[in-house]
Amino acid sequence: MKPTIFTALSAGFCAMFLSACQPDPANLARERAKERGAQIVADCVATQCETLDLDGTMLEDFSVITGMSHVKILMVSDTNLTDLAQVAHLSQLTELHIARTDISDLSALEYFESLEVLHVSSMRYVTDYTPVYAMRGLRELAVDVVTEDGIGYLQDMPGLQRLNLFNGSIPDLAPLARHPGLTDLSINAHLPEDTSALLDIPNLQKLGVESYILDDETLEKLEEQGVELDLYAVIVC
Repeated sequence: MKPTIFTALSAGFCAMFLSACQPDPANLARERAKERGAQIVADCVATQCETLDLDGTMLEDFSVITGMSHVKILMVSDTNLTDLAQVAHLSQLTELHIARTDISDLSALEYFESLEVLHVSSMRYVTDYTPVYAMRGLRELAVDVVTEDGIGYLQDMPGLQRLNLFNGSIPDLAPLARHPGLTDLSINAHLPEDTSALLDIPNLQKLGVESYILDDETLEKLEEQGVELDLYAVIVC
């Protein structure tokens, strides 16, 4: 039996209908991320966990975690959190990860008075990092570099031990010289021509930096000082 115009049209219509019924991959991924997030929250409530790791998931509403007074470490990097105020009630936090979120206002950081670890890097909508600069009690910080601001604020963080600087250009490394607490430094940002301050960090134990940035003499001196070097390779395609 030869196919008729009617059967051809019917087949085409059915194909279009079936295609329309297929779930959108992006929506499906979001729903699964929300399911994972909800389950993690439920498990944390059940076990009264101290670390709530939601990295890479989503929540329908982040206000569901505001009453979790047992949580000390909150990890919400790569999530759909857009308003830091939604979790500001968790003032007991000692560690907060909000990297690569669409948060634009960091002013709610003032409520986290016990914070010792803060990851706030690759924040494409943040234009004012002043609330970060005002945090004096941090032991670990991962933050974007704002060229206009520089890194002078680090002098007001004497207890800082681990620092990761991302993006942007650092105009002057002098604030790092003679920093009393810094032991672990990683730089994923453009450096100034003068990098001599890296040789004057008294307790530096480990330095991560792109391999092409530092000259051989500086690298040799750092090694003589006992600094462990982690040199990032640059791949040109």
